[in-house]
Amino acid sequence: MIARSADFYGPDTQNAVPNLLVFQPFARKRKASWLVNDAVPHSFTYTPDAAESLVQLAERPNAWNQTWHVPTTPNPLTGKEFVALAAKEFGVVPRHRVLSRPMLRIAGWFDPLVAESYEMLYQSDGPYLFDSSKFAREFGFAGYAACRRHPRHCCLL
Repeated sequence: MIARSADFYGPDTQNAVPNLLVFQPFARKRKASWLVNDAVPHSFTYTPDAAESLVQLAERPNAWNQTWHVPTTPNPLTGKEFVALAAKEFGVVPRHRVLSRPMLRIAGWFDPLVAESYEMLYQSDGPYLFDSSKFAREFGFAGYAACRRHPRHCCLL
């Protein structure tokens, strides 16, 4: 079985881009950042949803020998929308800067994590859309776990 997710965010995911660039700065009342293009939709998978879906897949014998995309919202937000909704949840002004490729190349000279992520920036240039409708059809995953357990996270799906 192959189970894929979009870029992820959620509790205990310190290296996830939204956590590093949006949530942590907002928690400190600082300006957030976004990668390359904040005007296009970008899919994210909430880690508790991914974990729950992996259990469901493992427990269903007919799910084996297939490729699955774990539950991810079918209508992802743009970077601007994501930042605005996160700012609302943190009670801060939705200020952010867009980090360009040249800025990230230079930052990578000083930060190995940034250097490693540079090759993945193609996911941020244009729309990054993730289709998990197969999982939703098979498992009836109508509501996302994040919304059921943590309604505040619904805005970020």
